[in-house]
Amino acid sequence: MALAAPWVTVAVPSLNQGRFLEATLRSIFAQSVPVEVMLADGGSSDETQGVISRWGDRLTWWRSAPDEGQSASINEAITRGRAPFVCWMNSDDLFLPGGLIRLVHALQANPGAAIAYGGCRLIDENGRLIGVRRGKDISARSLSRRPVIPQPASLIRREAWNKVSGLRENLHFSLDYDLWWRLYHSGSKFARIPIDVAAARFHRNAKSFTRPREMYAEAKSVVHEHYGSLPMSWRLKEPFSVRAREQGTVFESVMRAYRFWSMRFMQAGKASDEEHPNYSHINSEDLQALNCLSR
Repeated sequence: MALAAPWVTVAVPSLNQGRFLEATLRSIFAQSVPVEVMLADGGSSDETQGVISRWGDRLTWWRSAPDEGQSASINEAITRGRAPFVCWMNSDDLFLPGGLIRLVHALQANPGAAIAYGGCRLIDENGRLIGVRRGKDISARSLSRRPVIPQPASLIRREAWNKVSGLRENLHFSLDYDLWWRLYHSGSKFARIPIDVAAARFHRNAKSFTRPREMYAEAKSVVHEHYGSLPMSWRLKEPFSVRAREQGTVFESVMRAYRFWSMRFMQAGKASDEEHPNYSHINSEDLQALNCLSR
């Protein structure tokens, strides 16, 4: 029997994230959407090769060799695909059950929209839930204040991706932020859905934690280019945000507490009969963490 044509090309850039990669791939293949998964590994020296060998027969394409970085890897992977919708899932992030089909439905229901996005749960390296990030409506002003789209929770029409030539390969931290700006300036329409569709993993080896000053410098350059000036909010939040990424500091503890309680307040108004999705495809630690948000 012929396989269904893929609806979504999912690029998975990876480098020495083998301990998370298994859960990432499991979450993608558990989606009720025909996908083609393109894994672009930068030549990992950890357990990544073992994960690839276990999933190799389900990957449409993969390679493991030194490359030009995350943006180049994602561009390469998506270019090799043929599905009408595209996205990328970093090798330490996850789709929530049913998350991808909700994004597909959002684009199908809005033919004029080129990008759909939802909310994103935040988990730590052990899979514990530490917060939630909601997407905001798109405007030049909202984009100028911060990246308002949680990247793991987004889906893009291939024609819109091609129109802006994908990611800029000279960017290493704000590749998605720059992409949202260029899609916005190209006239693309955005569709936001008020549900969580993915989970992003915050851990000490992530680039945003190991190189926060470089991350801020690149993000500010993106805002300057696309907005023409830098809002004062960037100057006010940068010192606190950089310190909050330093392990063991007071700022890090304060930020962790803020994420936890803001998440609780946002969930307080939810109806008691809300659906409780099945996370059986995710490992036990992730299951425990992700289910916390539905309690």
